[in-house]
Amino acid sequence: MYDAEAFTEGSAMPPARGLAAIRTMWAEFLDQPNFSLAWNLERVVVTESATIATTTGNWRAISPNGSGAYLAVWRKQPDGKWKILIDSAWYSGKSR
Repeated sequence: MYDAEAFTEGSAMPPARGLAAIRTMWAEFLDQPNFSLAWNLERVVVTESATIATTTGNWRAISPNGSGAYLAVWRKQPDGKWKILIDSAWYSGKSR
């Protein structure tokens, strides 16, 4: 679901650049005992050209515990599929 040029950022996202690094980052999250992640989509915005979009909302994780906001920037691929270009998440003030 990630674009070939994807990267991550934010206080709740370990920095990763490129598909291999992003796969490694997610594997480390998923290897944690009792890991659980849920997110609530609140808003989608698409550019007039319909080639870039953003999704925003809130997330909550268990093991490690945390919650906060997220922003994903999506890029439309030549085949018409949408993939994440920038995946970012931040801890809320009382999380972590």
